[in-house]
Amino acid sequence: MTLLHAYFTPRRSLERCSLRILVSLVAAMGMMLSLMEGFRRAYDLPRLSGLLGGARRGLALVPCVRAHGFCTVMVAFGTRSKNGS
Repeated sequence: MTLLHAYFTPRRSLERCSLRILVSLVAAMGMMLSLMEGFRRAYDLPRLSGLLGGARRGLALVPCVRAHGFCTVMVAFGTRSKNGS
């Protein structure tokens, strides 16, 4: 019973939720950095200067990708209403 209580306490839940958000942001940033590096190599573009320059840009692009993904899903799976508007 104490294990269940410890699992469902709000403080623990908030910590787990924030950890999951952080992990998903880091994973998304890694994906963006991989895409940026692939495009950079494909088009023979110079590397970004600075150690954190690419990481900042990759993290800044994460919300754009999520918004674009949401819009794509809505266009692909959205339905029109019966009255045509």
